[in-house]
Amino acid sequence: MSCTAAVGFHLYLMAQPPGLPEQLIGASADAFFGHFLDVWTQNPLAIPAEVRAAYLAASRAAVPSIVADYRATATVDVEHDEADRTAGNLLRMPVAVLQQDWGAALGYDAAAVWRA
Repeated sequence: MSCTAAVGFHLYLMAQPPGLPEQLIGASADAFFGHFLDVWTQNPLAIPAEVRAAYLAASRAAVPSIVADYRATATVDVEHDEADRTAGNLLRMPVAVLQQDWGAALGYDAAAVWRA
């Protein structure tokens, strides 16, 4: 699957103004977060049932925070990053860059952005 909307649907959903994303995800949080566990592992037995249950419970309880974090990534974080680049601000410590395999499907090359 390489279509940006299919791969990153959750990014677009959670970037929306407060209210609707929280309601939609909260109404079926286990299905929403469970979807990612299933896609990431591609093996239903890879995550023990008690670990999956704990992950889903924690995610359910944190829906507003999770959505707010993703929303900030698409809005105010971008503004802050652009302001820092414009001001010539650079990080002065080593940085490790991690990108999920589907990052390229979204047209994002984290290493290229952070290399500078």
